[in-house]
Amino acid sequence: MFCIKDPGEIPLKPAPAPEPAPAPAPAPAPEPELETAPAPTGGLAAAEATDQSPFSKPARETVVLPAVAGQHAATIVWLHGLGDTGYGVSRWLAAMADPENGESQPSIPFLDLPHIKWIFPSAPVAPVTINRGRRAPSWYDVFGFNAGAPVDAKGIDAAARYVAGILEEEKKANPDVTYAVGGISQGGALSLYLMCRKMLGRFEDGSDASSIPLSASVAFSTWLPKCSLTPAPGGSAAGAKAPVAERAANHPLLMTHGEVDVLVGYDWGRDGVRELQEAGFSNLTFHSYPELGHAMCPQEMAVLRAWLQTHLPPPA
Repeated sequence: MFCIKDPGEIPLKPAPAPEPAPAPAPAPAPEPELETAPAPTGGLAAAEATDQSPFSKPARETVVLPAVAGQHAATIVWLHGLGDTGYGVSRWLAAMADPENGESQPSIPFLDLPHIKWIFPSAPVAPVTINRGRRAPSWYDVFGFNAGAPVDAKGIDAAARYVAGILEEEKKANPDVTYAVGGISQGGALSLYLMCRKMLGRFEDGSDASSIPLSASVAFSTWLPKCSLTPAPGGSAAGAKAPVAERAANHPLLMTHGEVDVLVGYDWGRDGVRELQEAGFSNLTFHSYPELGHAMCPQEMAVLRAWLQTHLPPPA
């Protein structure tokens, strides 16, 4: 509290200033907590506080690379990872497909596949719990990069319905082409979740998923979200198992993973592969790369190109 003294109390000679107290030693910086987080602060949890889904606004950035005129036979929606954008991941794929030129602008035909149209949407920018609440492009909230972390079930379901909407709109404009969804890291996990919900026939919120135009899926350096094969409200695991296996048997799925991935551990990704195989995804192709971390490599692009030629073939 500050006050003004009576003039009679002011000394004729100023008192010496006290010695400054030594500055306290700076506290050590806290260690980052990448694997667990206390309570949800981002994703759909933040959106629900304002009664507004992050997907109620137009996409911040979508890159579309059309097929060559007269050759359009397939469309693939590719989903980026946490913190990236549609533009960023399109350049990354282009760079890996042509490593001699380094990072480059995507060109048409993309990956030398003139019959395929590519769509690279961007996730909303939202607070992310694992990012200490800082905002980043994210398809849903992330609590940890490990198998024991909680899952933002409502958030990933909303994101899957958003991607399904992209596919459905494309189908209206181009009813005679084949559709696929692919992605890396968080985008790969969303791709797997959407695929599983189609096999189950319903989204987690109970809405229909059986009619999604989705004929093939791709997932790089990712994990299978724990809620992917959970029956929708009103269903049962026993009742869902048989139809899932029947539908999954004919669904082409390509998965890849680096064996030295320190962000999304290889064992975690491999566990997801086994779980999908046990669920009936017998048309699953898996490639691992001994020296690859959480990234993509030219070898993956060669595998992807050949796989797409087989499962999303050009017109006869």
